[in-house]
Amino acid sequence: MPCRSLLRALLVVSLLLVAGLGPTAPAQAANSGFVSASGGQFVLNGQPFYFASSNAYYLVPAATWGETTFTDETMTMAHDLGFTVFRIWGFFDDPSQPTALQPAAGVYNEASFRAMDYVLYKADQAGVRLLISLVNYWPDFGGMPQYVRWCAPGSSTDAFYSNTNCKQLYKNYVSHLLNRVNTYNGRQYRNDPTVFAWELANEPRSGDHTGQLVRGWVAEMAAYIKSVDANHMVTTGEEGFDTTSAGYTTSAYNGQTWLFNGSEGVSFSLNTADPHIDFGQIHMYPSYWSFSTAAGSTWIADHIKLARVLGKPLVLGEFGYTTNQATVYDAWLRTVDTENGAGALVWELMCSSCYRMRGQFDVQYPPSSAVSDVLKQAAARAAAKSGPSTPPPPLSPSFTIGTVGVNPGTAGPGQSVAITVPVTSATAMSGILIDVEVYDTAGTKVGQKAFSGQTFSAGQTLTYSYTWPGSTSTGTFRAKVGVFTNDWTTAYLWNDGAATIAVSNGFTIGTVTVNPGTASPGQGVAISVPVTSTKTVPSFLTDVSVYDSAGTKIANGATGGLTISAGQTITYTWTWPGSSSLGTYTVKAAVLSDDSSTVYASNNAAGTITVASNNGSGGTGPFVVTSTSISPASVARGSTVKITTSVRSSQRTSAIVDIEIYDAAGTWVAQSWCTLSFKSGQTRACSWSYVVPSSLAPGVYTVKAGVFSKDWSVLYLWVNQAGTFIVQ
Repeated sequence: MPCRSLLRALLVVSLLLVAGLGPTAPAQAANSGFVSASGGQFVLNGQPFYFASSNAYYLVPAATWGETTFTDETMTMAHDLGFTVFRIWGFFDDPSQPTALQPAAGVYNEASFRAMDYVLYKADQAGVRLLISLVNYWPDFGGMPQYVRWCAPGSSTDAFYSNTNCKQLYKNYVSHLLNRVNTYNGRQYRNDPTVFAWELANEPRSGDHTGQLVRGWVAEMAAYIKSVDANHMVTTGEEGFDTTSAGYTTSAYNGQTWLFNGSEGVSFSLNTADPHIDFGQIHMYPSYWSFSTAAGSTWIADHIKLARVLGKPLVLGEFGYTTNQATVYDAWLRTVDTENGAGALVWELMCSSCYRMRGQFDVQYPPSSAVSDVLKQAAARAAAKSGPSTPPPPLSPSFTIGTVGVNPGTAGPGQSVAITVPVTSATAMSGILIDVEVYDTAGTKVGQKAFSGQTFSAGQTLTYSYTWPGSTSTGTFRAKVGVFTNDWTTAYLWNDGAATIAVSNGFTIGTVTVNPGTASPGQGVAISVPVTSTKTVPSFLTDVSVYDSAGTKIANGATGGLTISAGQTITYTWTWPGSSSLGTYTVKAAVLSDDSSTVYASNNAAGTITVASNNGSGGTGPFVVTSTSISPASVARGSTVKITTSVRSSQRTSAIVDIEIYDAAGTWVAQSWCTLSFKSGQTRACSWSYVVPSSLAPGVYTVKAGVFSKDWSVLYLWVNQAGTFIVQ
């Protein structure tokens, strides 16, 4: 994860390194036997296998640049510290780099693959195994964005998972890699025990909040790899985000609900359950994800338990922190140990030569340090556990609640609703109570059923059914589910939003659209409201309102006397004249009786509209550039001008704020950017102290500012004239 911010600069290193790889006579191999997964742990030659080590993403790219020292020193570090596994990049898909493994679609650079041969050969001689990632979600070293430029130009990164050409291009690369014969030792990669496992992708994410897009791709690609290579394990490479809070200690994560609501487009639970995925993998960066280092141990323990329910080992594939690293890392690694996690890989401990490619979390070795000492101790504990086969320690009581079903999802007034709740226990348990409750929009409990005296065997799933009588009041109701001891004194699990139920007077409001979603001051916005009815209604009223960020209604459009037939959908469109005030506005929609006395259906968050100045080109998004300051307005060559662009977001998200300088002819001069994380409604600033080169011609220079997605693939907002300054 951290390397994303480094690699534009690091690729320049390739121009400074010297070539010099070539086959040598093969030596006696050190690695024998393939690591497999069985009974929730790794097994090597009939014995448990545990590890604690580091990422070393740079080994293959550096080797393609001719730098063999990186590999040699890293293997010496492994010997010194007892490391037995490294995680590396097995991809390099970048047309701008002459040493890329895949410089063009389906074109494979033999010289660079020989460099990868060297990395595997030296790892084998050192008794080290490699967890090899096959593609990057992020654009560094090409990644999925480059694949999409090859196979589905103009599409979003999500096309990588769904486009037939993209999937075939990935399979072709995987096939080439797995079937390759190492020029140093004559082994096919798929027959080489040096490969610990294949990782489908580094940190896959998507725009599909159900997680099904990535889930389908994982299933297809994991099965494909298994069809080519029957020897090695396969893992996903994901970070541990999910589409459900079931099984997670959500109270520990500082209110970061996005971790479990599908907003990152992946589901750890669904992906890890795939039969061709051999072990779960998570990453962890609390400083990026806004929870405490103590919650980091909870993140680790939660995922180990979820993986164990699926009968699979769990690897902490990346973790990093900048403050008090040794103490923090020691606590996390001891959690991996005590919870019987299978392995952990820090981001990252680097050899002395490799340290030129360092990033935010990296630590150099040698010399020895508190961090390297902690990692050496963790590696020793892992080695001590790798011995005669012993079963994992017994689990503490652990439950998961599956997908809660409601039928119908939209009911009429007084209509009953069937609620089904699947509950799984990781251990054999008795004296358990399952509680199902229903709450109205005011948070008042309006229904409940408890199932007491329940007994589970280990891994068993039981399904509970409760028929809620329904409500005469319309609105959205929430089903909540909990698992308790029979006397209610201990709560094992509580899902506060297990499912929603809509009660409607025959009407439902579909997805409301706003066009444009980001408008200039005073620009009109068309708001379209689709309305569906289960019965014929001779006359009703549709109402649309716009509210500012303070919650004040500033505009309203309503049309009465509308008629609808049973099963019909009609769309009511109203054009809001717009506003001269910048900010984010909320759209609310409702269906009422003609005299407004009865509300049939309503949606108080039907849509949002952003009013932004100088919107220019680009997509829509939750961002507003509130200001750009430039000081001083006139600057001498060799002096510094400070440029600060402030951006407000209407939702919790992350983005790149880009600042660029152009001369009077419109020629690009310089650029800087910041990767910022936003809370809902937060304004954050990106500042750049630009030292004016002595070679820059006097004149007027224009500052432009933009807001991009974290992978640069989406332009949310572009300000073409953010400001100017004069160079004397």
